[in-house]
Amino acid sequence: MASMFGFYVYDMSEFMDGVDGWAFPDTGRLDPDKYFDDYWRDEKRWPFIVKVDSELAGFVLVNTIGAFPETDYNLAEFFVHRKKRRQGVGAAVAKDIFDRFRGNWQVARMPRNTPAIAFWDRVVAEYTGGQFSNIEHIFPDPEPHTTLILRFNNG
Repeated sequence: MASMFGFYVYDMSEFMDGVDGWAFPDTGRLDPDKYFDDYWRDEKRWPFIVKVDSELAGFVLVNTIGAFPETDYNLAEFFVHRKKRRQGVGAAVAKDIFDRFRGNWQVARMPRNTPAIAFWDRVVAEYTGGQFSNIEHIFPDPEPHTTLILRFNNG
């Protein structure tokens, strides 16, 4: 999963130009973020590997760290590699993850990542039957930045 994380960061960097912490490193190596190892130590974080026909296809990281106190589950990172995109893999995996955890969910999207916004708007609308909210939220760290958050309850 750590090796795949580099591909995720690379893909995300296309939409993060000028955002602190997203510059291509001088080492040329795209490593997981500082919280990555916590997914194997913290009981409130869940890592998932995505496979399609026994082939690695991506990963999902879920945690309980939400922008709002009532958030039970946060879809922290979600990656399906390019070879498996636009085949229904992402939507199927997302719905499976949502079904595994019941409660108040948040799914954050970066405003510049228009493909992710379209994907998550569609998937969450289908999953919830349109019963969700879409909120613009400003996170203060590492620098103030706007994030679009989908919120829903599947309890």
